[in-house]
Amino acid sequence: MMVEQIAPKFWSDAPNVTIELGSAAIELNQNEKNATGHGTARLYLGNRERVIITASFDLSSQPLLHVEDQGKLMLRFGEFGHAVEAICIESRATNDTCEMQLLARSGAFSFYRDRRVRLQKAVLHLLNFPAFVCLGEPRTDFIHRDGPSQRRLGRLVLNSDSWEVEIQELPQTARLTKQLKAEGGNAITHVIKVSRAGGKAFSIEALDRLINNLHRFLSFARGQWTSIFGPVGYDKKGQVVYESWGALLSTPHQSHVGWFDIHHGECLSQVYPGFLKILHDAQFGPAVSSALYWYLRSNRAGEGAGIDSGLILSQAALERLALAVLTANGAQIPRPAAEKLRHACQLLKIPIALPPISELQKAKRVGDFTDGPDAIVTIRNELVHPTRRIKSRLAPLVVPSWKLAQWYIEIFLLKLCGYGGIYSNRMSAKWVGEVEKMP
Repeated sequence: MMVEQIAPKFWSDAPNVTIELGSAAIELNQNEKNATGHGTARLYLGNRERVIITASFDLSSQPLLHVEDQGKLMLRFGEFGHAVEAICIESRATNDTCEMQLLARSGAFSFYRDRRVRLQKAVLHLLNFPAFVCLGEPRTDFIHRDGPSQRRLGRLVLNSDSWEVEIQELPQTARLTKQLKAEGGNAITHVIKVSRAGGKAFSIEALDRLINNLHRFLSFARGQWTSIFGPVGYDKKGQVVYESWGALLSTPHQSHVGWFDIHHGECLSQVYPGFLKILHDAQFGPAVSSALYWYLRSNRAGEGAGIDSGLILSQAALERLALAVLTANGAQIPRPAAEKLRHACQLLKIPIALPPISELQKAKRVGDFTDGPDAIVTIRNELVHPTRRIKSRLAPLVVPSWKLAQWYIEIFLLKLCGYGGIYSNRMSAKWVGEVEKMP
């Protein structure tokens, strides 16, 4: 099958670079005072992804705006730019000129002639996603040819609610991910094409909703907040009629573990429809959103809140999910936290026995706890309460308890998605490609 390679609008050959987005006339407005000039927009990757407008003004023909004054500073970039509240992070003035560095206070720099325009397709840019391949069925990877050489690139298609989302690895992704492991930071690693089944057109608002859903799903897969940058919308004539530059919640590249195995990219296609369903379910949606937020914060381990604090966040996520499961099944809500988790696990057919990890098994033998839910709650309580209640040393138990709690969150969410395929078990997997059947 011939695959059409998606052309990104923005890309780079190295991580942590500055990408030129464009130049245009700009207008600043504050307290009914206006200044016009010229601006250049750049995406700065580095450790913090952000768009900065470098604005230049000729002061010989207009007064200087005093940006420290009270009142919103509104910026319009280009003929079709939507006015956005801005922050001046740096300003330099001489007798004749002024240069400012401007950020959007919130939201994004957006460009469109008419917000009601209908889009035929959109191209998005995905940051810091791992290079994946699809070794199972269906195999959707494709061959990229560059002169006499060729290589297999990861590709998958996510289908749900008449939407088709195609994700393709870029030719330079393998090299970028190696550099990210060594240097950290950010890079555009994949390109995404969005369209509707049957070629139906869609609105900017519908695209925004899809991007927000995709942001959370791909973050769950990666185990870190994963940004989607720079949607570019095309009309039926293939003309660009919409563009937006804004940063979603993201985490720079760092080592992590999770349920998604990069040698089985096809698993994402199987999980995606169910994930969207529970994300917007009236009963489960709020619990899933909260649990996902705490799970991703906890998954940063020592590079974020710390593993001990991560365990506290993980238990909060588990209790939120357990309560939703018990309520949905009309079950009585037990008061003890461990019993609440245990009962929800039983309803979802998730094993509660302790995994064969020596530190946890030793603590079980001396009576500190009995099973997985009991271990998580007990160690969390030891961290937050001053009175010691267990016989074992606490320190060796924190990391395995945190790993176990994160495993339970992953299995809870995958079960709620209706997924029954293969996954990477963080409690036992020792190498990439080692997967097992969902419990």
